[in-house]
Amino acid sequence: MRYWVQLFLGLIICLFAITAKAVSPTPTPTPQVPVLSQVAEIGMPADRLIFSPDDKLLVLNSWAEGGARVVQVRDAESWKLRWETKPDAWAQASAFSPNGQQLATVISQTTCLCQAATGKPVAQLQYKGEAVYDVTFSPDGQQLVGATSDRKVLLWDAATRQLVAEFKHDLPVAHFMLSPKGPWLAAMTAGSWGPVELVVWDIFSHERRSLVNLKELPNFSNVVFSPDAIRTGC
Repeated sequence: MRYWVQLFLGLIICLFAITAKAVSPTPTPTPQVPVLSQVAEIGMPADRLIFSPDDKLLVLNSWAEGGARVVQVRDAESWKLRWETKPDAWAQASAFSPNGQQLATVISQTTCLCQAATGKPVAQLQYKGEAVYDVTFSPDGQQLVGATSDRKVLLWDAATRQLVAEFKHDLPVAHFMLSPKGPWLAAMTAGSWGPVELVVWDIFSHERRSLVNLKELPNFSNVVFSPDAIRTGC
């Protein structure tokens, strides 16, 4: 059922360019408003689209024939395919490093690092527990964070690729984020129909700093930090 929902929602992927168009033909200066014009289209089901920080690459988390998940890396300007994972690898959850040089991808439930432009493997991030299903880099690129099926958020050192911390939760992890400044890790956890909890951890001391129960919040919401890391919300 999930495959057909994804197929329906992501059947056609479109890329739009923002241009400026005057709202009035009068010769006097007029406000400029953004106008979207389609510049590319790929007829394939996908549920995630990510540009690299340097705007050179584009990643698609998509579906291959038979329902297998693949990761495609394309040129951001031409949309020409650079490389893709094999359909039998079941790849998902991609994230660029802040400098755009590496791509973190979950392949067959294992977190892998590869060269973003070529797909050449760099390293595998080890974890002996249950499957990892999501991964991202910290804003400064010094850590990688992943969520697992056994209700944990994992923290790896990006330089050594070693697992340095595990943060266990009472409910499945729906979303997580490291603060842009300071030692904070925020995780939103939720059951199938609630409740929803927002948990904030100190990644240095590994201590839980706060826990907020949000009974009325939909469990598909995300969690964010303010740029100064003073506030968090979901």
